[in-house]
Order: sequence, then structure tokens, then C-alpha cells
Amino acid sequence: MAIPNNPIALAVGFEMKLYSRADVSTWVDNQVARVDVVVGPLLELTTLRDKDDGDIAKLLCAMTGRAGEAEVGQLGLGIVHHLFVTKRVSLLAAVDRIRWLRMKHFSNDDAEYTECLVLDDAYDLAADGSYGTFADVERDMLAFLEPYAARLDGPER
Repeated sequence: MAIPNNPIALAVGFEMKLYSRADVSTWVDNQVARVDVVVGPLLELTTLRDKDDGDIAKLLCAMTGRAGEAEVGQLGLGIVHHLFVTKRVSLLAAVDRIRWLRMKHFSNDDAEYTECLVLDDAYDLAADGSYGTFADVERDMLAFLEPYAARLDGPER
């Protein structure tokens, strides 16, 4: 997957290990080449060695100054879709990442929170053999994630 122009998508992908520090460094170098004066979060990102992964993700999000937690979570859902369909993660790993996104980025009032919870429960029930199958969980997960995956290919915001 190509490095996105959107710093929020890059931040979420970096947090989820889709993009590496080298990818972030390449993105930063490209941004620096486009501006006359390097200031703020972009300046901070020019030296990644002394920063932990969480700080790098926060600085990337600060580049726009307007990303809400739900927006970050929605981009994360699109990345989970990409990781799963390209077979970089198993169904269990995809469900675990959806669980992590639910806890970190969505509130109880978000529609995504409920759907993430339903998928998590469906996986557990299929694993116990008490209700449904892994094929059902995979189908439902892909249907839920598809609209978010489409956002990854959208224009820079």
C-alpha cells in the first residue's frame, strides 16, 4: 500500500504497523521538500530517532490539528480491511485490532463502537462453537469494513 498523503491515515497506519519509521521518514522528507520554512510538528518529525512510536503518531495527527478520535478510528478500520484482504493478518488478528480501535478511538455513542463489539462477540461465539462460524464472522467483518477501506483511497483532507 502506498504511503498516503493524509498525515492522519499515515499516523493510524503507523500505529497499526502497516507503515514503518522509514515510510514516515520518506513522507516527512517529501513534506519538507514542499515548504519554504519547516516549523511545528513537521520540524519535530524531522528527527525520529529520539521519539517513540506514540509520539510520532501524535505529531502526524497534529499536522492537521482537526482529527477527532472517531475519524482516526474510522481510518484504522479501513487499514484493518486492507491488512486482512492482503492476508497480512489473520481473522483473529483483525478482530483483535478492531477491538483495540473500539477501546481507543470510539465512544459508546459511536455506531462503530456497537458494530465492533458485535464482531468481537461473534468471533468469540464462533471460537466456542456455540453460535455461527468463522466464515460468518469474516463475511460480516468485511461488509462492515468495506466503506472505511474506500476512504483510504480518497483525496487528501
